[in-house]
Amino acid sequence: MTNLSNKILANLKFFIKILIVWIGEIIVFYLLADIGIGLTIDSLITAILVIIILETINSIFWPALTKIFLPFLVYTIGIGSLLLNGGIIWVMSLFIPTLRIEGYALIIVPLGIAVVHTILTTLLTLGNEEEYYNFIIKRKKIRYNDNYFKNGEVDYIKNYDNNEDSYNNEDNEDNKKNNKNNKNNKNNENNENNEYNEYNNDKTYKSKDNREYSNESRNNIVKNINKDNSIKSFPGIVIIEIDGLAKEILEEAIQKGQMPTLAKWLKEKTHEIKEWETDLSSQTGSSQAGILHGNNKDIVAFRWVEKENNNKIMVSTGLLDAPKIEKRISNGKGLLHKNGSSRSNLFSGDTENVLFTYSKMHDIRKFYNKTWYFVYSNPSNFGRILLLCGADIVKEIISQINHKVKNIQPRIRKNFIYLFVRACANVYIREINTQTIIGDMIKGEADTIYSTYLGYDEIAHHSGIRDRDSFNALKGIDRQIKRIYGANNYSKRQYNIVVQSDHGQSNGSTFKQRYDLSLKDLVHNLLPEDMKIYDELSSNEDHFSQVITLPIKDVKNLVKNKTYTAKNKYDEISTKIKSKGDNVLEYISNYKISKTKTAKKSKIGQKDAEVIVLASGNLGLIYLTQWATRLNYETIKELFPELIPGLVQHEGIGFILVNSSEHGALAIGEKGVYYLDENKIEGKNPLEAFGPNARKHLLRTNKFEYVPDILVNSMYDKHNDEVAAFEELVGSHGGLGGTQNKPFIMYPSDWKINDEKIVGAENIHRILKENLNKQ
Repeated sequence: MTNLSNKILANLKFFIKILIVWIGEIIVFYLLADIGIGLTIDSLITAILVIIILETINSIFWPALTKIFLPFLVYTIGIGSLLLNGGIIWVMSLFIPTLRIEGYALIIVPLGIAVVHTILTTLLTLGNEEEYYNFIIKRKKIRYNDNYFKNGEVDYIKNYDNNEDSYNNEDNEDNKKNNKNNKNNKNNENNENNEYNEYNNDKTYKSKDNREYSNESRNNIVKNINKDNSIKSFPGIVIIEIDGLAKEILEEAIQKGQMPTLAKWLKEKTHEIKEWETDLSSQTGSSQAGILHGNNKDIVAFRWVEKENNNKIMVSTGLLDAPKIEKRISNGKGLLHKNGSSRSNLFSGDTENVLFTYSKMHDIRKFYNKTWYFVYSNPSNFGRILLLCGADIVKEIISQINHKVKNIQPRIRKNFIYLFVRACANVYIREINTQTIIGDMIKGEADTIYSTYLGYDEIAHHSGIRDRDSFNALKGIDRQIKRIYGANNYSKRQYNIVVQSDHGQSNGSTFKQRYDLSLKDLVHNLLPEDMKIYDELSSNEDHFSQVITLPIKDVKNLVKNKTYTAKNKYDEISTKIKSKGDNVLEYISNYKISKTKTAKKSKIGQKDAEVIVLASGNLGLIYLTQWATRLNYETIKELFPELIPGLVQHEGIGFILVNSSEHGALAIGEKGVYYLDENKIEGKNPLEAFGPNARKHLLRTNKFEYVPDILVNSMYDKHNDEVAAFEELVGSHGGLGGTQNKPFIMYPSDWKINDEKIVGAENIHRILKENLNKQ
């Protein structure tokens, strides 16, 4: 078949697709006029006329309208795109006497058109990833030069001018020769496994990274060079973080066929995978601080109390807390400080090019970023994302029914708002991430792009780390990775891809499900009955779910110090405490708890609390807030003699961490004590089930400024690989025990990473920086 015939056939197919989509839009427009929402037309002819004019205007003028109204589209979270199209139809009604539109129709009609457009284009282009790129970037002005395809291969021609790279079709012959030399060492791809070899035309073209394109598809590709003619001489890097994914679960997903893109990389040995070990606080706040800034000191958990700051509760995702945390950990030289982009992260990595970055969201101006253009440059995109969100909500409803019918355990109750939290994390943020990353790659300006995908973590929290929905979320993320990788064929420069996680998750029935009481209830049972306890044991709402579940407000209410009726008495006792205490093991083993109290049901506010109990997955924090500094083991023993033995004697507690004035850090379990500073064990090792580095993690945390009076880690069932979260979450993370401490990093095979075990997020930062500097 000749090139001319191929071109005619391609144009005919394109025309038929457009015609089918337009017919669908005309039908839905006509039907919406009959449901009384504010749209009135007199005949089908009017509907046809409106759709033809609307699509013509969108095709010609929408890119310009997007640039003009981009801030409006961004700050209305996409609803503005519907209003804009509604406004276009309203303007048409001024000139078409048989058309009238008002009220709700100004939003519902554009939404209906967008939904039908999305459904039909998806069905007509099913499996054709090229159409996805056209959807995202077809509005970007490009220039194609057939010289890029030489001997069946894409050449990237670089020109150096004062350390700046630019394309010049005539100059820099030396670079042209160098590029030709780079054609060696190509690996032949298996057509059966080649995700890009989707076309069956007679002639194919190979790109720089050995991906094949047909003669037809070649003509539709964005041709790597924009009108500014600039290309950087070195590749960029995209770092994709899959929140909450343990290496073990990743490998299971690959075996199940849920992540074919990553499986392909490993099979072809373009990438290698390595497990690493988190710090004690296995949650995003600590891990991303370490990864993006190289410093997670003093981040004890997802939330903690700062006694010196009027007992303020700091939350990693607090809208005003996150900026303060970043200010503390940043030295101005984070992972992204040199021309980087942050997309949907907790911290910025010291870049100002941010989008959905929690530490910058307190400044409404940071919500706006020109990269949003790639999200809104297609008038149907917002409707498409809404449709995908709606489908995800339906999937969750079906999943909940399935879990109840099959009595899948462990299972937790999910409230109504969770439907939207899941859709936001698993679809909305996912789509925004991918489209803006591709936008960054197309522009080619960012050297390092870091983005977090939240869907797996959110679903695994509520359904389980191996639930079908959790694996389906990974399948969706894998498809995004494939699209990002494929965007290299559209971008001005090449980008290497790194995929990693910040922590894993561990499964298990919650502490409350197992023992019919919460950590707060247990603590209350071991303290004087009239002590007032405040707790935050709600779901660990990593990242953006708090945008939905919590109102935007100022800092947490401060917990004011209140005078306990017996405090003076306690002060008198505490002054008499001698440094040398009794044998610790004897104390915890022989002390008999007097009686079990019934926890009070009355709600205690933060300002009235004398004890604060917090949870971060299976890590609990107990603060005795009447004292301005951390109480040592000896003082706690004298003031609240039942508290320490009562905690460690409970079967749901693995160990606690307290600080002794005589011995230093103590890890205490039911049958043993680990004198961490002295590296001495008395009785059974309480840290035996928690890995060889547990001692180092606890020693480091014990030196943190905001470590609680008592740090509590739940039990860990090594046989069943289960923990007992203090929050109501099936999959949890935050402390020690199981797969939550075993994330991964998948990196290009030519990177140099030694065989030593990677321990701590700060070392991931070091590895990334070392290899970035070699790019």
